[in-house]
Amino acid sequence: MRVLLAIIVHGGAWYIPPDEWEAHKAGCRAAAVAGFAVLRRGGDALDAVETAIVTMEDDPTLAYPQSGAFPTAPFFLVLSRRPIAQ
Repeated sequence: MRVLLAIIVHGGAWYIPPDEWEAHKAGCRAAAVAGFAVLRRGGDALDAVETAIVTMEDDPTLAYPQSGAFPTAPFFLVLSRRPIAQ
């Protein structure tokens, strides 16, 4: 069975000044590459997302106080290629 892999990251939802675009794109690209590497070697989606997030948090351009604007908001996130039992 062939499985297609993908990972998408974004660096926030705020006005990014034009002089910071390249640094933000580079940080997002690095996070996507790091997360995708986990998937390519057979890792779980959750591990890939964690790797991407840590990569972004380690980037001074992307790790800013505005991130995580709703840390207590309830949400459900399914991050696994395994079937979920009902």
